[in-house]
Amino acid sequence: MRQWRGEHSPEEVAAINRRKERNPYTVENFIKITKTKATAALGQIIDLVFDNDRIPISIRPTTIPEGGVEDVVHLQAEQAKVPTEMLDPYGYPGDGNTLAPGADSKTMLGAMAAKLQKYLTDKKVVKGPSPDPQTSPVLTPAEDAAYRMEKTVIDQLEEQHFQRETRRAFWQMVVLGTGVMKGPMTKAEVSHRWVKNPYTGVNEYTPEVTKKPICTYVSCWNFYPDPYATRIEDAAYVVEKHRFSPDAFAELRRYEGFDKKTIDYLIAKGPAPIEREWWEDSIRDVTNTDSNMMQFEVKEYWGVLDKKFLASLREMLGDDIEEGLDQYHVNVWTCQGYVLRLIINPFVPMRIPYYAAPYEEHPEQIWGISLPQNMADVQRQMNVHYDMMVDNLAFSGNCVFEINETYLADNQDAGVYAGKIFRTTGPLGQAVRSINFNNTSQQHMMAFDKARQIADEVTGQPSYAHGGTSTTLQVTSGK
Repeated sequence: MRQWRGEHSPEEVAAINRRKERNPYTVENFIKITKTKATAALGQIIDLVFDNDRIPISIRPTTIPEGGVEDVVHLQAEQAKVPTEMLDPYGYPGDGNTLAPGADSKTMLGAMAAKLQKYLTDKKVVKGPSPDPQTSPVLTPAEDAAYRMEKTVIDQLEEQHFQRETRRAFWQMVVLGTGVMKGPMTKAEVSHRWVKNPYTGVNEYTPEVTKKPICTYVSCWNFYPDPYATRIEDAAYVVEKHRFSPDAFAELRRYEGFDKKTIDYLIAKGPAPIEREWWEDSIRDVTNTDSNMMQFEVKEYWGVLDKKFLASLREMLGDDIEEGLDQYHVNVWTCQGYVLRLIINPFVPMRIPYYAAPYEEHPEQIWGISLPQNMADVQRQMNVHYDMMVDNLAFSGNCVFEINETYLADNQDAGVYAGKIFRTTGPLGQAVRSINFNNTSQQHMMAFDKARQIADEVTGQPSYAHGGTSTTLQVTSGK
């Protein structure tokens, strides 16, 4: 994270401070090659996944659809035969097809459909390919169903801002090593409607609540999986931490399964002091703030609970609990030691609704290896050689003077400036001598370029690919 932001690590800051003790004018540059390469990698991933700004989902039927028709369905030719006079594109006087005043394409097509309908009513359909596609309409129910399903899924994802959520997960995948998504879940969405009362004539507010699927991004900083698992599928549990403002916390009452009385009690009680993690101020650029933030910290748990523990919470589960089991897979929400929600895991088959995508997979843990982690050492080398080059240019571009005061006249200023005249006395000799330092900036720049070439190799992001960074600008714009 520090490499992305262009910040030195605590060890590097300590080394810089030691150098400043010897030379107060030493530099402390951070060349953001890591950010450039990470931005290029992120842009490539987004361009690959969201090609032409489209959600990459395509639904196609299998060769032999299960429970459906193997091939196509068509109307029998002899039954679906349409009289030839209906195929006449021009017509003739007295054919009964005179256009009515104001007729347009919609009215014409509607009239044609009505005439064709009587020829298609009560006709049988058969399986198999059409012997003559020109006379027998070909129907593909499996393809039509897949097409309608694809449109429905894409429409639902667009309404829930799937691209925006996924871009955030991709960013953390590249910069931190792992991107986390949660879902699909269901969310009650309110459609605000006003319907006119037929008796009073007044527009009345009649909201409509519908359940819609939702997929959300989860920050790695708020995600606590089973530390012994190497995949989400193997995790015994997952904990997600939420921070809610009082208004957002009160909104939980609207969702199914939450204990309204407990939420009301906690709102009246007020937020409890939150123990801030060591990294929170750093990642948010927040300092000197009150640790007692006016927020409710809620923990969401997905995992297994013992039967004895659930016995004390039997009232919240109701009849959903299955008898004869020693442990149950549950979803629990807690705040300040109080249970806000407790339900049996609703997913069939049973699963934890999180997905963790690593940038580079680590065989022994869920967390992946990030691009900045791969080039951390060469980034330090580039910073060091660039600082040494600048320091050397500061010395080699100036002169250090050695002055023999015994050769100088009394009461003479020892300052050095352009056009300075020194008055000397005593024996012959050089009173002022300049000392020049060798210029080694080229050697440091060669080492810098070599480290940059190594960074190209270890990250798989060559420098010529850095132009592919424009797409990531949409991340901050919210698109």
